[in-house]
Amino acid sequence: MTSNTTTTLAFRGNATVAFAPDATGITVHFRTIKRQGDEFVTDRLLEPLRLEFASLSGAVRDRAFVMGMTDRLRDKGALSRTTTGGKVTSASTEEKRAEIAALIAHFASGTEAWDMASPVSSLSADVRNLINALIAAFGLDAGAAEEAVRAMSGRERAALRVDPEVKPHLDAIEAAAGGGTDTAGLKAKLAALRKPQ
Repeated sequence: MTSNTTTTLAFRGNATVAFAPDATGITVHFRTIKRQGDEFVTDRLLEPLRLEFASLSGAVRDRAFVMGMTDRLRDKGALSRTTTGGKVTSASTEEKRAEIAALIAHFASGTEAWDMASPVSSLSADVRNLINALIAAFGLDAGAAEEAVRAMSGRERAALRVDPEVKPHLDAIEAAAGGGTDTAGLKAKLAALRKPQ
């Protein structure tokens, strides 16, 4: 049985199973819980189980690698955004693609880092849309396109937005992002704001 410190750190909330991976394997902790007031506390610890990576066959290791990388990419694409009204909505397909493309470029670089470095500053949806439009228009690598756009001035970005080769892609991305919005209702609200003649 492991120490209380180890198991306390491994469990989250009222979870009864916790996984503790390290470089050579994964230890799986188990506990029973009981309610104490408004909280759940550990009642009893069961003997943990250990999966040693060295004991796995090559086929199982390969499958685990594929599943792990699939989950990593899926997690990266699970983006949501909070609107000004506080409602959480799913990010656009283009935004999800850009995030996954950045992670693929990160891993393909040969890095030993599992996590990507946090960007110096996050990009607005407008700038993300421009990057995706450039990728679509010119077949650019996502990482290279983002780096180039980050280095541009606002004036240069504005010029690209109206460029005849870029604008159709940008319009399509922005139309997809606004799909399903009741523009008639929005226009009616705006019309009510007109100055009296």
